[in-house]
Amino acid sequence: MTMTRRTFLAGTAALVAFAAVSTLPLSAARDRDQWVKLGEVTADGKVDRDSIVLPAATRYEAVRFHVKGSALELFDVVIVFANGEKFSPSTKLTFGKGDESRVIDLPGHERNIERITFRYGNLPGGGRATLAVWGKR
Repeated sequence: MTMTRRTFLAGTAALVAFAAVSTLPLSAARDRDQWVKLGEVTADGKVDRDSIVLPAATRYEAVRFHVKGSALELFDVVIVFANGEKFSPSTKLTFGKGDESRVIDLPGHERNIERITFRYGNLPGGGRATLAVWGKR
């Protein structure tokens, strides 16, 4: 096979693949892997407990945590779903300033989260830490 023929076949295959992908609705592709901020709390004591209450029923498949401002230790997390079920991912995480947790998949496929409760504390020598929660739709 000549170089020109190979180049033509490769270009044709790429064009066919692009045409197949471009027929997907853009909104469906965007929504599949969309991370949205669910809320944040500020740690201003040695050990504290806070909750983030979500205002509307929106389905999520995973959550992750991000810390800014200072280091923070996260002891407990309880995720309460709209149907009253609770999920406590095994957590005792230590975050440095700017650290992010692993992705925590929620049980089932997608779940409506009602609220998330935390128990956490600042690490010695740090300032105020902000813990943000992100949900994957």
